[in-house]
Amino acid sequence: MLKKLVPEIVKVPLREFRRALPRLRYNALYRWRYDPHGEWERQHIFDPSITDQQIVEWFGYTRAIMRWMRDQGDATLRVNYPLRPDSIVFDVGGYSGSWCAEIVRRYDPHVHVFEPIAEFTALIAKKFAENRKVHVHRFGLSDRDETVVMGIAGQGSSVFHAGGPREEVAMRDISSFVSEKSITRIDLIKINIEGGEYSLLPRMIETGIIEMCEHLQIQFHEWAGPPDGSHRARRRIRERLRETHALSYDYPFVWEGWRRISDKGHSR
Repeated sequence: MLKKLVPEIVKVPLREFRRALPRLRYNALYRWRYDPHGEWERQHIFDPSITDQQIVEWFGYTRAIMRWMRDQGDATLRVNYPLRPDSIVFDVGGYSGSWCAEIVRRYDPHVHVFEPIAEFTALIAKKFAENRKVHVHRFGLSDRDETVVMGIAGQGSSVFHAGGPREEVAMRDISSFVSEKSITRIDLIKINIEGGEYSLLPRMIETGIIEMCEHLQIQFHEWAGPPDGSHRARRRIRERLRETHALSYDYPFVWEGWRRISDKGHSR
């Protein structure tokens, strides 16, 4: 009995230490550089129920997330675009609709919000019930039409999420949707779909939809992806994106932005 208990007695504090190590390293080495005045305790711009500090913790105190918070990317890079009232925006992974609300407040464009989780779709639909320019779709975008089982975990809901409640949801081939709606341009597409980007973006590239997109805002997820890993998948996609777009900002596995290149090879 004692022999069985001793390993666990040793393992528990080791596990706790490993969990605490990123924060300890951050406090000892990086806080003075990235957040010397404790500003990250502020409410997050798109989700007041959490703080910027909590998001930094969720991302594991990577250099990219610390740079992103220092540069206040959510309040600047994610919302500063040359949009107009006639612009078309795709919000792929709508979640609470907060990012969409800020884009609508600033530019009043036409927005298609894609969110497969019923609870989140209902929330977004209620939020924009009086706005006829915001179209809320209860399905996700992918490389094919299919039904999948998704793990429900708030903004981290994903087909890759194991455990907890699950929901059967619909996915649509982006090519079919764009053709069905006779869409010929997308001024901005935001993609935050918890690993689904590794299927969606190659489909956009192979069908030429990527060339319709003036601006792309992408969150790649390090913990999800094809069998050969998220880093290789992201690298492959970025190599193809460079054929049609130029990188405008880059915080690896946090957010990155791309803008379309003109026929003459100069950024529009």
